[in-house]
Amino acid sequence: MKFNHYNQLVEALYKAPIPKDVFMKNIRRLFDYRFQVNTSLKDALSKKLEGFLSTLIDNSLEDDTTLEVLKAYGMPIVWDEDFVTCSLKGLSLDEATFCFVDIETTGPRPSEDELLEIGALKCKGGKILGTFQSLVRVEEIPENIQELTSITPDMTKDAPLANKVLGEFKAFLGESIFVAHGIDFDYNFIADTLRYKNMPLMLNPKLCSLLLAKKTILSKKYSISFLNDFLGLEVPVQHRAYEDALCSKKICDIASFMLPYSVDDVLGLFEFARGKSGYPKSAIFMQDKYKLAKEEDAAKKASLESLESKTESLIKLEGVNVDLEILRKKRWLL
Repeated sequence: MKFNHYNQLVEALYKAPIPKDVFMKNIRRLFDYRFQVNTSLKDALSKKLEGFLSTLIDNSLEDDTTLEVLKAYGMPIVWDEDFVTCSLKGLSLDEATFCFVDIETTGPRPSEDELLEIGALKCKGGKILGTFQSLVRVEEIPENIQELTSITPDMTKDAPLANKVLGEFKAFLGESIFVAHGIDFDYNFIADTLRYKNMPLMLNPKLCSLLLAKKTILSKKYSISFLNDFLGLEVPVQHRAYEDALCSKKICDIASFMLPYSVDDVLGLFEFARGKSGYPKSAIFMQDKYKLAKEEDAAKKASLESLESKTESLIKLEGVNVDLEILRKKRWLL
């Protein structure tokens, strides 16, 4: 079993346990390939983590130590002597911890541009467990970014450096699921910046609130700002990291009410969000909704027929001639 990309390995892990030897062989090969593309990744992996040298391609390193490092980086795994399994398997949505994240940057390229602000809130079972918000010290901010975010160099001159902010954010994120509106930009910018700065990697599972909204909410646009107004989320500030992360959380709260009944765990949510079906054409959603409506109608009809039958029987027993339609008009009978 050979995987050509890291994401393929993760997707396979979501579906079924992978033999431990196969998993380790692929992990080392994939990371070795990525070292050839970006040498800073090798430097990032050589940093000490809890006293261990975390060089994943070092064949002398014990498998269990390597797996511990991957788990510390946020990869959702558990293992025994024979298999590596996804730790999210069977985890209900109420039991999972989600971290809603948004960032502001000086541009779109982490290799050239800088992180400007990170905002996040961590939630479990619908409750907010904690929040994170920090500006990053940046010497120059393009004028268009200042106009968009209202963040000026004066606001960031006393802010901590990127390494400190990223380290604190990683500690806050922990092993939770990374959620963002347009996940590729936020997740990849942070992950790449960590690599460029030779810091521990970020391998957390991720969920896109934009894709989830498109599958569950009928709207002509799906940007944060539009959904904030359209859904009445009432978050007053936009294009600031924490406020946009809060919007993402509220969007997911609304989307959760529109999920198909078959989506009852985290991996099911991942599959649904990335799938091709969505609102209002989600076959599962519409079938479940139609089935429930039919069952409710049948139950209501049976209840009304039973009530009418009992009423007619009662009237006959008492020898009283009463028009049932008159009773209905007077709302004495359903």
